[in-house]
Amino acid sequence: MRNTLLLILTIAVTGCFKKDVPVDPYPRGDAIEAVIEMGQGYNNQVFYSFGENSIVKTVRRVDWDIAFSCTPGSNTVRVNSSRGMYAALANDRSFASISDTSGLAFKWDASSGNTDTLAIKLTSDTGQFVLNLGYGENFEILGFKKISFRFRNDTLRFTWSNLDNTGQGSGAITKDTIYNYQHFSLLNGQPLSIEPPKKDYDIFFSQYIYYFEELDVPYLVSGVLLNPFNTLATRYKGMNFEEFSASDLDPSDLSGKADIIGYDWKWYDLDLGFYTVDVNTIYVIRSSEGFLYKMHFVDYYNNLGIIGYPRMQQQKI
Repeated sequence: MRNTLLLILTIAVTGCFKKDVPVDPYPRGDAIEAVIEMGQGYNNQVFYSFGENSIVKTVRRVDWDIAFSCTPGSNTVRVNSSRGMYAALANDRSFASISDTSGLAFKWDASSGNTDTLAIKLTSDTGQFVLNLGYGENFEILGFKKISFRFRNDTLRFTWSNLDNTGQGSGAITKDTIYNYQHFSLLNGQPLSIEPPKKDYDIFFSQYIYYFEELDVPYLVSGVLLNPFNTLATRYKGMNFEEFSASDLDPSDLSGKADIIGYDWKWYDLDLGFYTVDVNTIYVIRSSEGFLYKMHFVDYYNNLGIIGYPRMQQQKI
């Protein structure tokens, strides 16, 4: 098992539209700003709507462990990468005999959102895994649990315990297509309402695991992920926000890649001793309602100089 220490980087995101593409006339309005309160320890997951120019929901990122896709027919299960969670397949052992992590190949959910790269893949609608629960709110190590899944008739049922077979529990998640995912806390033994309805937000701010190929190391970063429901985005570097217009966007650049905005709109300036934001990367987001918005980041601190409060400027184009 590769159990690399997760480092906290914090960086992230922006996007745009092309010249000969007709755009239906509608009021664009003035540019507006929003401050996202992730908090100094990045302990919040914050869901944001461009159409409403508002935070739709804020939850604690450490509260949940697994999430089950509400897409009809899907048996996709995600782990909470904002806690640095990993999972390893353990199908070659009986559930009771799983008592350690030796010989297990742990994986994380890729930040791209591609379901082919998930740590948990159910085969024949069943599977058993060992979970590395990652870190708590104060970066305390939460340890391991083993879990056995069974998916049938739009309901995911599961049992879990500690590796020594203590702390046994069971639960179930049933699909609700109003949402992208339904969530569950193994630590508290109950389902949770984490994300808002899938039509109600466009992006969310969170920590998540990003794999740096050049270092061959996964890191815990702080950034922006897309709503997987009908939401697309792209980015253009070296652009002026005020001058950027729909004619600058090539629609073929728009992508559903979850981390297209990502973390690298900010970086730590060693000379200045604080985070600097890239104001000249413009992000274009096509919301689930079909409208286009340009956005860029202008700060990473609140008015008191506390880190973890991204400020962005957005405007319909």
